[in-house]
Amino acid sequence: MHIDFQRMNSGDSLDVALLTVGSGAEVWEKFGHNAIVIVDRATGRAMSYNYGMFDFRQENFVLRFVQGRMWYGMAGKSAQRDIDHYTRDDRSVWLQQLTMTPVQKEALRDFLVWNDTDEHRDYHYDYYRDNCSTRVRDALDRALGGVLKARFDTVVTSSSYRWHTARLTSGSPLLYTGLMLGLGHPTDRPITAWERMFLPVHLMQDLREVTVPDSAGRPVPLVAVERQVHQSTRYPEPDAPRRLVFPFLVAGLLLGALLCITGRGGSRAG
Repeated sequence: MHIDFQRMNSGDSLDVALLTVGSGAEVWEKFGHNAIVIVDRATGRAMSYNYGMFDFRQENFVLRFVQGRMWYGMAGKSAQRDIDHYTRDDRSVWLQQLTMTPVQKEALRDFLVWNDTDEHRDYHYDYYRDNCSTRVRDALDRALGGVLKARFDTVVTSSSYRWHTARLTSGSPLLYTGLMLGLGHPTDRPITAWERMFLPVHLMQDLREVTVPDSAGRPVPLVAVERQVHQSTRYPEPDAPRRLVFPFLVAGLLLGALLCITGRGGSRAG
C-alpha cells in the first residue's frame, strides 16, 4: 500500500512517526516490531530507522537466539519499502504521527543518523531490556526530554515478562516449552508500563496516553494522527496465553507409550 508521507505535514521541515508492526509467522516475528520514521521535506525522503537487524550467519545463531545473546544492529531504510514488506507478509501495520517541536525532531533525526554508522549501530541484544522496541522507546524519550519514562516508569502492571512471552509464543508449542523452561524467576515479577514497552504494540498503545506541551505551552496529545495501514488476517495477537493442556497430554501419552514399549523390549530374557 502506497503511503503519501507528504500529507503528514505539520508545517515543519521534518516530521516524525512511529511505525508499529504486529506478529508474524517466524520465530523472531512473534513479538512484533517497530521503527521511527523521519520525513524530510527538503529531500522528500521518508526513512525508517529500526533496531531489529541481525545476521543468520552469526556463529551459533540458533543457540544465541534461544539464549538471548545475539548481536543486533540498527539501520535506516526506505519507509515505503518497509511497509510494503510487512503488508506482503500480512502483518498488521500502524503509523502514528507524533507531536514534537522542530528542535526535538532535529535532535532525534541527528541521533538516528549518528546511530546508523558502522561505529555505533551494533548492540548486545536482550529479549526484554535491550531490544528493537526498547531502543525506539529510549530514542523517543531522549528527544522528548524524558516524558515517557517519567510517565510510565512507576506504573506497575499486572503482567510479567513470562506472561507476555507465554501469550505471544503459546501458538508454537515447541518454542513455548523451550522458553518457559529456560526463563528464570526474575521474569515472573510484575513489570512496569515502561518495561512493558519491550513489546512494540504496547509502546504504540501507551503513546496514546501521553500529552506534551505545544508551542504555546498547552498540553496536546503526543499522537497527532494514527492510522492502521494494514490489518493482518493470519496473525492476530492473542490477549492471553493459550491453554496447552491437550498438546502436552498427547505428548505425555506418546512418551509414556514409547517408554513402555522400550521397557518391554529391554526386559526380554536372553
